Parts: sequence; structure tokens; C-alpha cells
Amino acid sequence: MPHAGIILVSARRFPRTRGGLARLLDALDAVLATKSVPAPDSVAWLGSPE
Repeated sequence: MPHAGIILVSARRFPRTRGGLARLLDALDAVLATKSVPAPDSVAWLGSPE
């Protein structure tokens, strides 16, 4: 099925902690500020997977 684009995140790089959430929000904010969101039907990693 077609989709709007997916951003994958690494649980190791962005753990489910207060600090990890803050890093995730900062990284997503940077993606939106630079308009580097994935194109329709594509997949991108937020940062590099570890």
C-alpha cells in the first residue's frame, strides 16, 4: 500500500527515557526544519541505526 513516508528510529540511539525522548524530539525538529522528510513511499532512518 502507498504511504506518506516512514521515519525509522533506533531504540538504542533514542531510548524510552526522558533523555532519549528529548533527543528524539530534537532530531525530529531538525528533520522538519531542514524539510528532509522522506518522500512518499520511501523509508529513512533518523540518525544512523546502531
